[in-house]
Amino acid sequence: MTGPGASAPTASRAARNQYLAALAASGPMFVDGAQLTTLAGLIQSVSGKEISHTIKGLWMGSMYMGVILSMLVSGVVADRYGRRKPLVASLGLTLVASVLCALVEDVKTELYVMMGLRALLGFCLGMGIPAAYTLVLESAETVSSRAVMVTVADFLFSVGQMWGAVGIVILNPYLESVGLGQRALIGLWPVLPTAAFFAFAALGVPESPLWLQAQGLVPNPRHPPQDPWSVLWAPAMRMTVLAVTCLVFAASFLDFGFSYAIPDLLRHVEGETGQKPGLQLVIISALGLVGSGLQLLLVTRVNIGHRESMSALGMGLAGLVSLMFGIERYPYVAVAAAYFVQLVANTLRGLMHIYSLEVFPTVCRATGMSMGSFAGRFAAMSVPIIFEMLSHYEVTLTPMIAPIHYAVYQSFFVVMLAFCLGASLVARYLPFETKFTPLNDDASEVPLLWGVEPDEASGNQRSQRYE
Repeated sequence: MTGPGASAPTASRAARNQYLAALAASGPMFVDGAQLTTLAGLIQSVSGKEISHTIKGLWMGSMYMGVILSMLVSGVVADRYGRRKPLVASLGLTLVASVLCALVEDVKTELYVMMGLRALLGFCLGMGIPAAYTLVLESAETVSSRAVMVTVADFLFSVGQMWGAVGIVILNPYLESVGLGQRALIGLWPVLPTAAFFAFAALGVPESPLWLQAQGLVPNPRHPPQDPWSVLWAPAMRMTVLAVTCLVFAASFLDFGFSYAIPDLLRHVEGETGQKPGLQLVIISALGLVGSGLQLLLVTRVNIGHRESMSALGMGLAGLVSLMFGIERYPYVAVAAAYFVQLVANTLRGLMHIYSLEVFPTVCRATGMSMGSFAGRFAAMSVPIIFEMLSHYEVTLTPMIAPIHYAVYQSFFVVMLAFCLGASLVARYLPFETKFTPLNDDASEVPLLWGVEPDEASGNQRSQRYE
């Protein structure tokens, strides 16, 4: 059928296809959320008599270390060889590594084996994350749908967290020490959706059209091929890379910090709130889903730019964290504030994902995004180590403080408050607004940033503020 009547069905089909592509490409995000939540539940179910707090922190941190190492190469691979191939390979290798972790991992296993397997799983998973996010963004048919599709990917991360949390509640709701067989069942819980997303991605994900154009692999390319690193380290982009990296670090520390700390906090105040620690993982995951809804509202309906939204969220987080310092006297207020902190921190991290994807040109988008993710995963890796170290010192301070030991949480809240204020400040002074603006596809379109006006002759139409 041709003519005007064919345009509406064609547009509808294109919109449907872009969201199917986003769903298929979001597999690494779902698996990431499921694995992190499952591992947190496994570690918190191990008593301090079985392994020390330091080993628990290293066990959790090893998966982040694997992701961090992968971020050194995954963005370059996605920019040089395409988005689809790293995505599919990552999911396939993650499936194999997940089964190995579930069957071999146990408190009686040698520490280096446990850490090595989790690091391998993190490396395999991390190889697909930059490719997945860039593919989702670049599959958007319109400027207005771009941020919505990235929000879909972040929503899948929260759904993955929910999947892992439901498994913990079913198999070990009180986070008690369990045997090898039950531990293996918990470890295998994320394997089924990993296999489903692997098949979905292998069969239903096309290559990014913008990447094909940038590489000159389609007729009439918009720009000649360029080297990703030469674009990222150009004078116009260096401060942008630094600012984005710092903000991703702060946002990730806040989000993952409370995801890890809230169940342990509730274990201390369980007698006062009457809630199961395992149930907190479900609540945290549900807050992630609500956070994705708030993120969608901010990127589509609220008439302010990404920078202003992130700065306001950072200040709001600072206020909420301040309320949590009264945990010893007002546990109900502190727990309620912790839930709102988790919601807002999740939204902040999601907005930062969108900004870090939109701010870089197509030729180096995955590389730039992977550098920010490197910082974010380093922050996430440091959370359990810092928290468990504080827990260790709490034991030594037992004779000096109250029967329910809140000193560790108050120390942790000081760190959180500093990151809230830092994130708000950095977000306020990000170089330019990206909301509803065309993507940069070439180094010549990157403006000179940080107080220098963009070159009008380059064709760059980005605004220094949201209109």
